[in-house]
Amino acid sequence: MMNRESEWYLKDTPRLMKETDILYHRIVEKRPDATKLSITKQKIIETRNWLPSLARYDSIFEGVLASLEYFYIPKIMTPGPLFVFPVRDVTGEFVCAQSKPIEGSAMYGKTKYRYIGERPKGPRWLGNDEATLQAIIKHRCVMIVEGPFDLLAVRLLCPEIPAMSPLTKYLGKHHVAYLRMLGVQNIVLMYDNEESRDKDELGAGNVAMEYQSQQFEEAVTKNTSIKSMNPQSFMCSSSDASEALENDSKARQLRERIMKAFPEFFSIKPSDDSEVL
Repeated sequence: MMNRESEWYLKDTPRLMKETDILYHRIVEKRPDATKLSITKQKIIETRNWLPSLARYDSIFEGVLASLEYFYIPKIMTPGPLFVFPVRDVTGEFVCAQSKPIEGSAMYGKTKYRYIGERPKGPRWLGNDEATLQAIIKHRCVMIVEGPFDLLAVRLLCPEIPAMSPLTKYLGKHHVAYLRMLGVQNIVLMYDNEESRDKDELGAGNVAMEYQSQQFEEAVTKNTSIKSMNPQSFMCSSSDASEALENDSKARQLRERIMKAFPEFFSIKPSDDSEVL
């Protein structure tokens, strides 16, 4: 069993980010094309099976990764191999991150995803970069998705719209307060379209969307001083946005549906076949 000193990466996100940058600097000296962004992109495509839809967003992939600050730690560095999704807190600092260990990592098998670092100031968000926050404030709308790969998928398919992830299928009171402070009036929820054990019932993600829509409506009804946020539940054509990118047709359908949910961002109307899911 590892001692606590050897598990420093579980507690120190800034150091983990710095050590990873140092590693990639050394790698690039030997292989100029093996940058942190290019390797992270390559590993995501491989592990998420996104090659079938890659042509749709290949040209913007690394730019989107850079804005989200996602990165991959190779197996030559502990605790790799794993993906890291830094969480920017309200001060703009990265004191926390969510990680996705891959087989071979010392963290693999213990949990599907794992938080590392300290608890951030304010609610946990992925995607709350300055450009996205400015877009939310300007247009007073946002799309909320469940996980880090779902957020990346939406940003790749529809870079025009502001989208964020709370890293869970529930928005807590601090998340809601954060959105209200940004002036959000329209919120589109798209959580995982999971199957229920009972075929006659909705899966957990869809239940969460329905429940939260009711919460927003009740909050406005009970307290007229609370600014109204109009919630929409958006059912993904696949189990989640990440899975949609495994098939080019489903990726196209998802983009078409998002375009319909945010028509003000698009000058070209979606085609009629967007309804066929």
